[in-house]
Amino acid sequence: MAATQSLDDIEMPRNFSWVIDDLLCACAYPGRSEHLRYLRNQGVTCIVTLTAEHDLPAEDIQDFEVVLLKMVDFTPPTMEQVLRFVEVMEQAEDCKQSVAVHCAAGRGRTGTVISCYLVKKLGLTAHQAIQLLRRLRPGSVETEAQADMVSKYESLLKQLRPEGQSATACQGFKQYQAFLDELHSQSTETQFSRLQICRSLEDLSLNADQCESSRDQFTSESKETQSCTLQLGGNCEDLLDGGDCQTAEEQRSISQDAS
Repeated sequence: MAATQSLDDIEMPRNFSWVIDDLLCACAYPGRSEHLRYLRNQGVTCIVTLTAEHDLPAEDIQDFEVVLLKMVDFTPPTMEQVLRFVEVMEQAEDCKQSVAVHCAAGRGRTGTVISCYLVKKLGLTAHQAIQLLRRLRPGSVETEAQADMVSKYESLLKQLRPEGQSATACQGFKQYQAFLDELHSQSTETQFSRLQICRSLEDLSLNADQCESSRDQFTSESKETQSCTLQLGGNCEDLLDGGDCQTAEEQRSISQDAS
């Protein structure tokens, strides 16, 4: 992605990473002018603010579209807020714009709305979407109530789905693989999380050896790039369920460290 100034010269917002390259990134509260300048140089044109306790500095956001979906810390969004966030993301896809979403730490509230979006975009279950996001952004989705909202959104989508239409994760990848087909390789300036989707349904084999190979490749790439590049290959459900998932106690520990 193009930058008008070296990223080394601008302070990155805490807990910043790309979830889907050039479409969706997330971070902690970007309350300083430098943080917003960093987002601007990343190509972000829309900021979704989830914090009820903080507003962005008005003098620094005039050239951003700002969407306010305020919610109290450690609480889930309402269904109306989830639907609005998904609408914002789909509009951004259509217009080829980049969206940044934040709460205070970029974990609980941010992770909840992103997980809901992944449920719809990739055809994942709520459990799979949360696990996937936790690999990309450790600590995401901090409370049971937040996880329950992702499940409620999944249930809503099932009710709205035309009769007879399946909702397996592998089929969900096909619908969106063209959009996510070409992702930039890691570089010293862009060591961000990437969500990499297989290029064809043939890659989504049920071969267990292939699934294990994908896990090994993920581990190798992570060591080489010092980033979290996740390649979904082999058996989708096996791969998504194969990673370590934070326990509630670990989630609370992460939250306490952040505060």
